[in-house]
Amino acid sequence: MRTTVFIAIGLWLVVHNGVARAQVPPTYDCSWIAPAAVNACQPRDGVVADLARMADLHATGSPPNEAASREMLEAVTRARTALEPGRLSTHERITAQNAALHIALTAARHGSRLRAVLRESSRMVAWLALAPDQLPNSDADGELVHWLGPRPMWIEEQVDNGGGRLDRILSGPRPLFHENIYSYTRAFRWVHVGDRHFIFSQLIAVDTAWRPHVTPVIGEIEMRIRTDDGHRVCIAKSEPALAHCGLPAGLRALDRLPIHQRHIFVTSNGRAFCDACHGAGERVVGGAIVDLMPKDVDSHLTRRRNTLLARLKQDLAPIRRAAAN
Repeated sequence: MRTTVFIAIGLWLVVHNGVARAQVPPTYDCSWIAPAAVNACQPRDGVVADLARMADLHATGSPPNEAASREMLEAVTRARTALEPGRLSTHERITAQNAALHIALTAARHGSRLRAVLRESSRMVAWLALAPDQLPNSDADGELVHWLGPRPMWIEEQVDNGGGRLDRILSGPRPLFHENIYSYTRAFRWVHVGDRHFIFSQLIAVDTAWRPHVTPVIGEIEMRIRTDDGHRVCIAKSEPALAHCGLPAGLRALDRLPIHQRHIFVTSNGRAFCDACHGAGERVVGGAIVDLMPKDVDSHLTRRRNTLLARLKQDLAPIRRAAAN
């Protein structure tokens, strides 16, 4: 896994050094995509939101320092004390478990110093697990209409660069780079609607038998459009504390700058540095994203998800052991 990350970083540097000087970074601007209105709806207790935020802070390969480790343990402990699984909505329960799973995977990766974090977060994964027949098994396409537009207009996409090395990293038999960054706890899809381009993730949940499933709960959407004066980008993320407020797909457009979003950085003056991997004329570094025929979409998604879930399943063994201790 680390090898994949290092190769991808190397590719990032090659492309960044070669094309970044010649480009003006995209502008962060959500005015072209209608953000969800919160109105006067008040947020609920932020326990689930705090847990999700803590999980989101740590990228693959970055060991948390002592202060961050302590914050992770405190967030898990607070959630375990405050939450009652039977009183959570399915959306909240999946969101909380997905965050605990990501924290547990981070702790398992970084050894004995995070043993307490691993134990408590793993127990929380088991505690929040739903039976297989209780997990929703449809996609959230209907909820995403607010963001992407009418479903018949969606064009699903896949990575293709002629079968080169990058293709093996980003697609084909391996999960996507975005999925690697999230420790395989999210399944991503590419869609375009006319000249609007989207990549969004669906959270993965683990059932009571420790089998992972792709759920319809959306983690985030990254949106991009090319205008006469350059590219415009917008990010909408899950808002667990406001999930009950009727936000479409439980998402709200991020509006406070700067933004640190894993593989995207937006400066305080609204310049978005996603072109490190998505250069001029390229949807993905060194390759291309091509349209899928409608008849191929279901089989493509099934194949990609099976690959992702099989990869995650390999990493669940230490989580399952820690939950039992």
